[in-house]
Amino acid sequence: MRSGLFFVCLVAASLLGCGGSSNNDADAQVGTEVQGESSETTVSDGNGDASSDGLAGGNDNGSGCVIQGVSVVTVASQAECDALMSLYVSADGPNWNNTYNNWNTATDPCGWDRVICNSDGVKALSVYDSQLSGVIPTEIGKLDNLEVLNLSNNSLSGKIPTEIGNLSKLQHLFLGGNQLSGSIPAELGNLNNLQRLGLDGNQLSGSIPAEISNLSNVFQLRFNGNQLTGSIPSVFGDLIKLEWLIVSDNQLSGSIPTELASLTRLEELGLGSNRLTGTIPAELGSLASLEGLYLNDNQLSGDITALGDLSDTILEINLSNNLCLSAADLTVAAWLDGIRPGWDSGCF
Repeated sequence: MRSGLFFVCLVAASLLGCGGSSNNDADAQVGTEVQGESSETTVSDGNGDASSDGLAGGNDNGSGCVIQGVSVVTVASQAECDALMSLYVSADGPNWNNTYNNWNTATDPCGWDRVICNSDGVKALSVYDSQLSGVIPTEIGKLDNLEVLNLSNNSLSGKIPTEIGNLSKLQHLFLGGNQLSGSIPAELGNLNNLQRLGLDGNQLSGSIPAEISNLSNVFQLRFNGNQLTGSIPSVFGDLIKLEWLIVSDNQLSGSIPTELASLTRLEELGLGSNRLTGTIPAELGSLASLEGLYLNDNQLSGDITALGDLSDTILEINLSNNLCLSAADLTVAAWLDGIRPGWDSGCF
């Protein structure tokens, strides 16, 4: 199943990018796929032509807007044009990677590098790995036709604007690999069409808002590599389409919610390098689609025999550097030894 998801993501890379950064074993499994896509993403060729998905750039039948005092013909609205210019100014546009050098010109903004429009307006904005600095402007919330927003792998700082929660059509949001701080806005829970959310590799703090559980269509959540505290929300168990849940390398505490066993499509579960305590829920052994399980570097203890039910599907499991974990069934213990020797090191 992992190879199938990689194929889908790779096909979509020409529009999306994927963004993100790697911080732990879970990321070693999924992060290499995500990072590899970013380097090959192509949204626009810089001449106003859209990518191979057939979306049109600006055309002579557009409504037009004013850029730097010059009226241009485009399908983008004035609010969208203003939002793009706000990003350019706020994120130090003149010093962006010189591969993307046609912003802030009196031509159709739908032809600017990494901007894609359809007949409704700006559909995708994918300015990743481009030396952006400064902050994400609140005006980004005026791109109300946006389906893809990828600003990953830059040097953006400041808070995530709550206005992003206004982008009701958004399907893919990648802000990973920046220096963003503050809390995760609860308003992101308003993004009912969101499928992938990557906030990994930042300096985000505070708790994970329970409102994230409103993302009924999401199948990938990546919050790893931040400074998040509090517990793992039990309401994550409501996200029945979830395939990747990666919250490793934070400061999360408390127990692992048994509700995660409701995520029957889950393929990757990364909870490593936190401050989790208690036992590993036996219910996790019922996750028949699980291929990667990362619970390392916590303070977990107890019998984990029930995880032996994963032996037919699991490809990687890391339980190392916890308190005493044991398996009453010697067959399960031998299976774990074969995958990751030292999983029970806390018992010595």
